[in-house]
Amino acid sequence: MNFLAHLYLSKQNEELQIGNFIADWVKGKTILNYPSPIQAGIELHRKIDTFTDCHPIVHESKLKFRDIYGKYAGVFVDVLYDHFLAKNWKNYSEIDLNQFASNFYLLATKKFLFLPERIKFFLPHLIFSNRLVAYQSLEGFQKSIQIMEIRTSLPEKSDKAIEHVRQNYHELEQEFETFFEEIKATINS
Repeated sequence: MNFLAHLYLSKQNEELQIGNFIADWVKGKTILNYPSPIQAGIELHRKIDTFTDCHPIVHESKLKFRDIYGKYAGVFVDVLYDHFLAKNWKNYSEIDLNQFASNFYLLATKKFLFLPERIKFFLPHLIFSNRLVAYQSLEGFQKSIQIMEIRTSLPEKSDKAIEHVRQNYHELEQEFETFFEEIKATINS
């Protein structure tokens, strides 16, 4: 799962959210450079990733994009799952998605000094593009993928992948919904 799901699963705890947000850029013992509440968020992120990476439903979703993205199919599915979460946000949260995103953007700005350097450069773009809310639409999701294709090693195949999403939309959304209920139960236990 990508940013939105990680933030959602942080249960409105600001330190967990910051740790969860920066976790991919915190390697090894550098976790000890952070206050313990942020460390807990980093650990939560790792727990979410482990659960997600080992889950058979996520594996099924990835298989649908393996021919298109190869080893990057998981990255694509992570962002796709954020799309489904944003699209169905009202089923998961009483807080409006726009408000949730604004709250997080403000938090990340206030905690800017805790952010790794790469995140400091990325944060203005995340806020300016309002990516957490943009995930709601298929067009916003596709734009996020296209940005990732430019800025990361994700292959430039979004047109083909989005067409595949459109053809399998309801099945993929069902996979997400089933999986998300399971991860919520696991994280909350």
